[in-house]
Amino acid sequence: NGQLGLQVPPLTIGGRAFTSSRDLYLVIVPVAVGLFFIAGRVLQSRVGRAFQALRQSEVAAQVLGVNPVHYKTLAFALSAFYGGIGGGLYALLTTFLSPETFGILESIYFLLVIVVGGLGSVSGALLGSTLLVLLPELLGVFKQYQAFIYGVLLLTFIAFVPGGLAGLTA
Repeated sequence: NGQLGLQVPPLTIGGRAFTSSRDLYLVIVPVAVGLFFIAGRVLQSRVGRAFQALRQSEVAAQVLGVNPVHYKTLAFALSAFYGGIGGGLYALLTTFLSPETFGILESIYFLLVIVVGGLGSVSGALLGSTLLVLLPELLGVFKQYQAFIYGVLLLTFIAFVPGGLAGLTA
């Protein structure tokens, strides 16, 4: 529907509609736990080691026998899979989708989650998202400066904590 957006019908399983926040919680949390488990297993596998090798040096990974085209395509497919699942769950939660919902600020927010948590780490995604969900509540009277604080946080982590929160615990 373009600018008019799209009304999302409630999730229905076996004739039961999941409409309340509590009902959706019972769906979203197991899916998220399952996806985190799968991501952890992928990173510990041969595929995960190939991803890490490509991130460090594509030339060195090629010398070791890693096919960059294959693994970059696989990484793209995995990220599309995770993005699709996340988008579907988000649509169920908000019950309405429109192009204005996903602007530049959301992209910056997702970048901030990954930089603060730690790039290439499953626990980093969890730590970063937890911190940035709690941060607006912790800001209190400084909530009007949220964008500025996020910018300072992003620059601070890039400059002084490049491994993110996950890098501090490792």
